[in-house]
Amino acid sequence: MGGRRRLTDVRASSSTWCFASPEDRAWWGGMWADRIIESAMARQLVDTGLATPADLRRISAAWTAWSEADDGWFSILHGEILCRVPASAR
Repeated sequence: MGGRRRLTDVRASSSTWCFASPEDRAWWGGMWADRIIESAMARQLVDTGLATPADLRRISAAWTAWSEADDGWFSILHGEILCRVPASAR
């Protein structure tokens, strides 16, 4: 097959992360409140003109407000694929 490998036993699934407890919100929200103003991503957003430092400070404040909200929650869906390369193709 010209060096190509066929995958077998391909399975799709998903999982989620949910940040809803005060501790989870404090960790996730605190991390993003910092990251949005002090990271390579923050520098890239400003350098490319996609955001101003003031924009990033507002986003940071929003993450902090969300993390402190008693009814706040945030869920992230992950798509996953597990597949195998047959031993004969290795």
